[in-house]
Amino acid sequence: MMFSNFFGGINKMFNAQPMELPYPEEPPDYTRTVTGFDLLHSFFDHYFVPEIYWNYWRQVTIIVDRKLPYPAGMVSETKTLLVKPEYTNPGILAHEFSHLSYSELKPEEKASYTTEYTNALKTDALLKYLYSQKQYMSTNIIEAHAEVFRYLGNKMPAQLKNYYPELLLPSPA
Repeated sequence: MMFSNFFGGINKMFNAQPMELPYPEEPPDYTRTVTGFDLLHSFFDHYFVPEIYWNYWRQVTIIVDRKLPYPAGMVSETKTLLVKPEYTNPGILAHEFSHLSYSELKPEEKASYTTEYTNALKTDALLKYLYSQKQYMSTNIIEAHAEVFRYLGNKMPAQLKNYYPELLLPSPA
């Protein structure tokens, strides 16, 4: 009986499913006032964005607009982030900046990402957990790409890190 409990505990430890995401969703803050500079640096610090990429993100025009009909959106062609003030937080930037990062991928890299993401979803416990919490990720690979960085950051599966230009350093070959 004692060995059964011991081995059962070991089995649970190695097969345990994650119960939380590294970067949980921040609720809207209707009292929030923040400058674009402060918002960017909060994002850089929170998501450990390498300093060599900061100037790239400083080129993004951030428009805070209380009248937007949606929380936030990225216009990749003009590198413009539109965001309601209550959603000016690092997680929203992570999601929206991932859209811009995805737009920088070559078509063959986008195809490779889809394959790598599908494979990682079969084996990576944290990615499986994210998917179980945000099942709309299955509707669009671009949204899946954004949500992986938004909720997992640098804790994402290693094989996906090369598909986040200007956000993560590439994985060594």
